[in-house]
Amino acid sequence: MFRKKLENAEVTPDAEIRSILMKRVARKEFMYFNPAKLNIYYLGGILITGIITAVLLLSGSGNSLNLNSSDTSGKLNKTDTISHLQILQENPVKIDSQNSNKTNIKSLKISGSSKLPLKPLSSVKESVELHIDTTPIPTIIRNSFSNSILIPKVITDDKKLQSRFKKEISFIYVSETSGCAPLKVKFHNVSTSYDSCRWTFGDGGYSDKTDPEWIFDVEGEYKVILKVFTPGGKFLTSSVLVTVHPRPKAHFEITPDKANLPDDEIRFMNYSTNAVRSLWDFGDGTTSDLFEPRHVYTKFGKYNVRLVVFSEWGCSDSLTVLNAFSGSEYYIEFPNAFIPNIQGPTGGLYSLKSDESAQVFHPSFSGVSDYQLKIFSKLGIQIFESNDINLGWDGYNNGQLSEPGVYIWKVRGKFRNGEPYIKMGDVTLLKN
Repeated sequence: MFRKKLENAEVTPDAEIRSILMKRVARKEFMYFNPAKLNIYYLGGILITGIITAVLLLSGSGNSLNLNSSDTSGKLNKTDTISHLQILQENPVKIDSQNSNKTNIKSLKISGSSKLPLKPLSSVKESVELHIDTTPIPTIIRNSFSNSILIPKVITDDKKLQSRFKKEISFIYVSETSGCAPLKVKFHNVSTSYDSCRWTFGDGGYSDKTDPEWIFDVEGEYKVILKVFTPGGKFLTSSVLVTVHPRPKAHFEITPDKANLPDDEIRFMNYSTNAVRSLWDFGDGTTSDLFEPRHVYTKFGKYNVRLVVFSEWGCSDSLTVLNAFSGSEYYIEFPNAFIPNIQGPTGGLYSLKSDESAQVFHPSFSGVSDYQLKIFSKLGIQIFESNDINLGWDGYNNGQLSEPGVYIWKVRGKFRNGEPYIKMGDVTLLKN
């Protein structure tokens, strides 16, 4: 009866009662989950997340890898160096008030210096591996709602654990990483505070020096490894790849074999290997970059022909032929003995018959244009002279047959190509 009478009735409370009612309604709504409004569930999640983050940051600062570098990403700059590796054993940590078990926490610290004697090469790719104790390292998280400490699952896989400490770190600096054989390379160990080091050069050689020099005389790729032993008995390794390129081989021939300058055209045959470019110097002030050039000299002379060849990697080799055209077809030669005609002087004219009996001293020749022959006694007295190549010495002096023995001859002149010649020798006069 009263419900029916009052169901449409409206009651307006005063301000104080209205305020109390609205606060109760707001508290009740805050305790229930409403995705559109801030409630206790949202607030609790925010608080828990903040507390866990703070605990992780605080606990991780005692178990981190400290690097003397401005890079906070955990990567070393190329100017960083490793001075020493130190593994510290900290005091045991109590897990909670009810548990007396102890956990050994280890921290890895690396300090260094940015002052390097050599400039690093950007093309060098090196790696260093830290060999550490593989004892499991737990991560400690404190529960914000209690005094207990939560210990998640510990990593026990050695490979996974060591992979956490692999960094792209270099403590090798080199003067060259590639070049032509033989390649001389200077190596520099920029690490400090170590007991000893060992270099292996990839070709079977090694060195215990801090900053060795090495010559790679055979082409190929060589992995050079540096192992540094630290005071704590641990060691670090770093490597660099050195590439040695082969050199080309310069070789050529000249045709014709006995060229007569300046009459003949000269052809240069290129038999070089591993060469992609050639440069010729003909010795007369002219050059060519053709593979097999042809050349005509304007006059006779002593010409040194030089060939320089280059490989695709810029390696070079050269070959020089000195006085390349000395072996021309022009020549003049003399015998070393003759038998004069005892019947009397012949005047030095010679023929096939006199040549058969070797009665006249004269040359065999080709291409001679100027000629002068002189004969001297052993005392240096001139006894004969001829400016006609067709007139030789018959062994007589002033109508008298010379005494048997050794005489000195000297000849000078020019060939038809303008090449001068001067020769001297001895001849034995035999008595029939």
